[in-house]
Amino acid sequence: MQHIKNYMSKIERAIVELNSSKTKATKGGLLSPSENRQSDKPTKTNDMMVITKYVNGIRTAKEEMKNGN
Repeated sequence: MQHIKNYMSKIERAIVELNSSKTKATKGGLLSPSENRQSDKPTKTNDMMVITKYVNGIRTAKEEMKNGN
């Protein structure tokens, strides 16, 4: 049971980190970027990030259903 609690705490920390890294794009001028752009380099995703994004998506959908959005 302790292993599950440790794994869940790792997922919780990763979700907090994922949500804090998301920033909203600001409106820019003619030559400034209007949105955050990803680099063209492929990123290496590990299993933990895949699980973190999946859990975060489930939680977001749950909140939207609860709030009626």
